[in-house]
Amino acid sequence: MPTHGVSVGLGTISRRSRAVRLGIHGEGKRTAAARVLASPAFEADWPATFNADCRDAQVRVDRAAAAGSHASVEHG
Repeated sequence: MPTHGVSVGLGTISRRSRAVRLGIHGEGKRTAAARVLASPAFEADWPATFNADCRDAQVRVDRAAAAGSHASVEHG
């Protein structure tokens, strides 16, 4: 059994993380931002929705990705 890896699966991240931050930026990500923000639980066809199952999860969306939605934009 390997003890180290180059990548980590979404299940491992959601089970073992203390906090998760997902950044979504750019107008090309409007659909993704809307779907991730609206999803109440993980959807296998949209892996970014894994954050719904994580502790202390935050989604940070810039103005371009949030345009036309009710997303709260992170400043700073």
